[in-house]
Amino acid sequence: LSLKGKSYAFSPIKKNNQAGDLSYNYYSNLIAKHLNDYGMHLTSKEKANIIVEYSYFIGESEGNSLGVRANKNILYPYHLIMRLYDKNNLSTGNSEPMYQVSVQTVRKKRQPLFQILPYMIKALFDDFPGENGTMRSIKVKLDATNS
Repeated sequence: LSLKGKSYAFSPIKKNNQAGDLSYNYYSNLIAKHLNDYGMHLTSKEKANIIVEYSYFIGESEGNSLGVRANKNILYPYHLIMRLYDKNNLSTGNSEPMYQVSVQTVRKKRQPLFQILPYMIKALFDDFPGENGTMRSIKVKLDATNS
């Protein structure tokens, strides 16, 4: 997947309410920095070759909506999903992403997203874009305050 020289624009996922809030804008800037490092450039939706959408959340799993009970401990799953779409394909009705990546982590204590998500974004771009459809395990060292 060659992304160098491509233009992109963010398009918020319509079904979540993250679009337009300060956190979403902050994370968009972090993601944009990484995409720019790969030779892409941010532009308007009208001029973009690629549409980028992403979502982040603390997951619901078996157990309760706050965490998953495992061996008398509650674990909190965090998720980040990013999809890249070829804008030309979208205009012809093909809504399949050209690239999709997700990052998941589980924490022993619930932490605010702003403490976890920058590390997840860093992991998302480790060996980016990588091979679509493969699973890898990446370890990212956290600051002492976030461990």
